Amino acid sequence: MFFSLSIAFAIMVTYSSYLDKKTDVNNSGFIMAFANSGFEFLAAIGVFAAIGFMAGVTGSDVSEVAAAGVGLAFVVFPQIINEFPFLNGFFGALFFLSLVLAGFTSFISILEVIIAAVMDKLRLTRKKAVSWVIGVCFVVSIAFSTGAGIIFLDIVDHFINAYGIVVAGFLEVLLLGWFSKKLNQIRQENNLVSDFSVGYWWNIMIKFVTPVVLLFMTILNLISEFSANYEGYPTHAIVTFGWVMVLLSIVIAFVLAYAIRWKDESPAVANREVSG
Repeated sequence: MFFSLSIAFAIMVTYSSYLDKKTDVNNSGFIMAFANSGFEFLAAIGVFAAIGFMAGVTGSDVSEVAAAGVGLAFVVFPQIINEFPFLNGFFGALFFLSLVLAGFTSFISILEVIIAAVMDKLRLTRKKAVSWVIGVCFVVSIAFSTGAGIIFLDIVDHFINAYGIVVAGFLEVLLLGWFSKKLNQIRQENNLVSDFSVGYWWNIMIKFVTPVVLLFMTILNLISEFSANYEGYPTHAIVTFGWVMVLLSIVIAFVLAYAIRWKDESPAVANREVSG
């Protein structure tokens, strides 16, 4: 749920900057979280049922049939669809069209964070910001289209998510809960414009529960990381496309934040103020 809801990706922060100040934050947040997680829970029932069926048909153990990520989407599911008694091509087309739609929506939301930041920081128009961001992303992503691209993608995805995103979320709730001293103010302001009020339990979640869970996740990931190389990849690949990429992302973040000066008010900020 942490990754699926795009927490600590700054997506919600970016989207919220376009909202009216009187938007019902509590209601919107709960609807989004429960709808997304509820749909995934129902999908998981179907996925596990299908994987169990495949294991029974092939006479294999579930652990041998099950896969995650790319393997689940492009290997296991096509095999399951091929076992349908009819309309295999139709359901196959629906499945992959759904993947394309999911990919585009995720792509747009993630890039909007970078585009909005570039517009705010460098005072660029949206057209120029989109061109620069898409152009740089295109050049970098060429590495993922090479023969070993799937390995590069898997390693980068694992390390950025397991450490970059989780640690960023941990630091965010730590700073918000223990150093900002504005939890009550934030909660009260949200309650003023919402259909229902969030109680003091929200403060407890931000200050105690969430940091402990994220720290526990990070410790488990580190233990797993140092006990054996991720997916059995060679050490040089893990270091180059894993740890180096995490450190590089931190360095780039600090450079963009502090080395590049803010321009005057950007079109993005002006648009938000006008729409607000």
